[in-house]
Order: sequence, then C-alpha cells, then structure tokens
Amino acid sequence: MSICPSTLTFTLALGLATATAAQANTVKLKPEPLRSAATLPLNTRHPINDKLPEVLVGSGYTTRLKDRDLEISTKRDGRFDKKVSPTKPTRLVLGADTKTPKSIFVFKVFDTWYAASASTLTGRYGKRTITLLDADLDGKFDSPHDYIRFGAGSFHAQHANRLLAERDVLLRYTLDPSATLTVRPVAPPARSNALQWRALLATNSFRASSGLTPFELDLRRCDGCQKHAEYLLVNNYDYKKPWDGVGSHDEIPGKPGYTKEGHEAAHKHVTSSHSDPAEAILGQTLTMLHRTCFLGAVEGGLGVGAVDRSNVGSGGYSVVGGDDPEPSESAGIVVIPAPGQRDVPHVCRSERPPVERDPAFYQRTRGYPISVSFGKVPLTKISIDLYKTSRRRDTPVRGTLFSPEAPIHSSRQDNARSAFFVADGPLERKTTYRVRFRAQLEGKPFELAWEFST
Repeated sequence: MSICPSTLTFTLALGLATATAAQANTVKLKPEPLRSAATLPLNTRHPINDKLPEVLVGSGYTTRLKDRDLEISTKRDGRFDKKVSPTKPTRLVLGADTKTPKSIFVFKVFDTWYAASASTLTGRYGKRTITLLDADLDGKFDSPHDYIRFGAGSFHAQHANRLLAERDVLLRYTLDPSATLTVRPVAPPARSNALQWRALLATNSFRASSGLTPFELDLRRCDGCQKHAEYLLVNNYDYKKPWDGVGSHDEIPGKPGYTKEGHEAAHKHVTSSHSDPAEAILGQTLTMLHRTCFLGAVEGGLGVGAVDRSNVGSGGYSVVGGDDPEPSESAGIVVIPAPGQRDVPHVCRSERPPVERDPAFYQRTRGYPISVSFGKVPLTKISIDLYKTSRRRDTPVRGTLFSPEAPIHSSRQDNARSAFFVADGPLERKTTYRVRFRAQLEGKPFELAWEFST
C-alpha cells in the first residue's frame, strides 16, 4: 500500500492492556526526517562505494573521497556539489524537484561510509511517540522491509502480528487503505493468568528496547513451562547447590511430576528461583547465555510457568522463554544492545554454567553484555571491540570475548551460537559506546558496527 505523506492522518486507539477497544484517540502523523543516523537498524544501512546505493536511490549519484570527506553529485550531473564530513552524519534530500524526493542519511562508521533512508512519519500520543520508517524508500511504510518504533523502544521490523509494546502496554495496529492506523490494546488470553501476562509485558519491554518485535503468549508452551515449574517444586530442586552440568534443565522419567511437556520445556527454556517470572526475566536479560531465550523469532511465542513456593528455601520456581535466534542469513543476525538504544543497563549478572576458564569471573562487577547472535550463519574468527566515544576520540574498553571458538563453558560448545563481549567493569553512566564486530563469512571479511548509550 502506498501512502501519501502530505495528506496523512492516522487514527490511533492507544491504552493499557486493561483498556477497552472503544477507547480511541486520533493522532496526526506528519512527515519528519529522522534526526539521528545512530538509531537506524543495521539491515537498513547500505555501504557506499563509488556511488550512492542504487537499491536505495536509483542510479547516477556518484561519489568520491577527497581528503577525509565524501563528496556527492546530488544532481547526477558529474559535479560534486555536496561534501559530508566523517564526523557529522548528514541528511540529504535527493530529487527535491521531482514528485518522489528521497530523504537519506549519509554517514561513516569506523572505516565504512553508509547511506540509509531518513524518511519517517511521526506523531505523539501523550508522552509516547510512534515513528514509521520507510526503509527501502518505496513510498510505503507498512511492508516487511519497513520499521516501526514506539515510545522509548528501538526500531523493529514490521511483522504480520502488528504488535507494539512498551513497559505496561501491548497493542496491535492495523493500517488501512485510507492511511488510518488503528491501534488497539491486546487483552490477555482467557486461559492465561496475571503472572504470565506480567512476564509477557516484561519480556516485550526488553524486546522493544532491543529492536525486536513483541511476543504473544504461547499457551502450549505455557503449559509445558508450568509443568516443569511444578516438577522442580515436588522434587525439591535447590538452586543453592553446586551446578552439576545440568541443573534445573531436565526431568527424569519416573520421578514425581515428570511429563513429556515439562521435559521439553526444561531443555528449551530458562529457569529461576524467582516466584515472579517477570522479576526472573529482568535478571535473565542481564546475562549472556540465558538472554538468548528472549531473542528469537516471534512465531513461537513466549512460554511462562511459575509456582510461588519452595520446600528448600524462600522464593519459588519460574520457567520462561521462547526460541533462540536462528538466522540462516546475515540479515537476521541479532545484536544487543540495539543500534541507537538508550538507557542501556550497566552491569552483567552471573549465571550457570560458570566461566570455565575463570571460575572467579563473576566475583567482579562487569559490564552489560554485548551480544551478537548469528545462529546458522557460518561465522569464524570472531572479534568484538568496544569503544567509549567522544567528539575527540574513541577509547578502547577492556573486556572478555566469548564465542564458539572460545566458549563460556565446554558443556555449551556452540556458545548459544552467539558471541559476547563483557567489559571488565560496569559501563559508565550517560555515555555513548561504539561496537565493532568482525568475523569471516565463507572466507570473506564480515563486519557490523553500531553505537548505543547508557
């Protein structure tokens, strides 16, 4: 569906999950160029060689390097009439004299120049903002190639489930041919309970800030998670005992409470001694290996189960999670924190299995994990560099890299098909950081680079 930005009016029905569908509000969204290139998803960035990428803006926009700057022929006449500094991302409007002008960002990250769409539609509802990004500059804002951002979240790809989330709200939106966006609160499924719904909201808050499409509850998975939580209770599983290489991630046939569904949930999802799964999720997202259970594709949905008591101490048992990310192409790689993400946490939380080569690893307070989950993409020779950035220079941050070539523990040889970098100390507050991920993909150099702020 093509949208004419000059006449666009969106109808937004926004509210908390407990609101009724009758509560509606109208918010006018107007064309507004993106203000920061840092927030652009990695998949929307196109490298610049000797011309601007044709897939984005068409042919004829030649470029050349002069000293440190990039010069561009914005009128496609061979004359280089625009200069872009490597330290100052610049927004350009190409074809301003045509019916289809294209708004783009041109910017440099480390050694590479990029171009990306800066075409957005933005409006406000209370203190929250909704922004639609026409990532492929085709004049449409609702295709699978386009992105959406809600409130304090990061841009995430638009998915067929049409969900938006932030903190205590889950919404579903539709866009009709009259350019009206209708957003309605999503009600909890009839068979779900309050703990499961709170866990879903907590997970989706993390996913939204991390540039991932929100989950829905998967009631089949919830049943399996609940059965495993009850199995841990009746078998008096004790998290205070030393880790035995399996921990709470198994069920033994013949033991009280054993079920096939619980056994499956034990192997696929994360567990915790929290009686409130929402609290458990907040802690798990600060870890490395356990985090990946919240980063997968939305199709599987989220499973949640919990019991609020334990026979071996305070607390209870929570079993939660979705699918791990399993991209088969580089476009599906998941990075955390997301590009341009703000208010990123400062520290890493300990987990089991421990760091095998350094058993005392978690005795020191360390930085929030940087993660790159690449699934089936055959990356090798992985490195991650983290820099604290300022106007004058980028300062390297010391830390530890974990990858399948140097896993956290030998019992997890694939390292959750992810690479992690953990700074030696907490990330500094109100600071911008840059990440440079490098690897080999089928014998060729592969690189991702982005920034975030605490």
